[in-house]
Amino acid sequence: MSGPEFRRNFRALASGWLMAGALVACTHAPTMPSSPPPNPPVGDPASVLLEAETAYNAEQWDAAEERYLALVRQDPSNGQLWFKLGNVYFRSGQLKVAAAAYEESVKYAPSLTKAWYNLGIVRLRQASQSVAEAARVATPSEADAATRAGVLNAGIDALLGPTR
Repeated sequence: MSGPEFRRNFRALASGWLMAGALVACTHAPTMPSSPPPNPPVGDPASVLLEAETAYNAEQWDAAEERYLALVRQDPSNGQLWFKLGNVYFRSGQLKVAAAAYEESVKYAPSLTKAWYNLGIVRLRQASQSVAEAARVATPSEADAATRAGVLNAGIDALLGPTR
């Protein structure tokens, strides 16, 4: 297969998989954790925010999550707080709840470009995981599908680069 033909086939395949993944992702909206943290932070919101940011910068994801959750419970329509909570979930590898937090963020702050961008990155990471699993579970009679899944996964990974 020639280079231009390969690229054309790859783009067509990737577009189809990404569209299908996006449609599936839109119909399976995860929910945020419903139980409160065991020891919710107390104090004024400014000091809890400072604690949340300090924990985030130290990569103490559990502490940051606890504090950002407390803050969004106090101010559930604050898109910036949802965005920060989404970042905590993304950084800690919890893609489903990261997507849900980013969705809340854009619901309350629809012009927050970073939240839309991060939601897209999360969805692409989820697509990458899905096609990798498709390649892993493919039977010998599904070798063509496994090959296409592998090519698509490599394309997504090349597009996204390494995870920070």
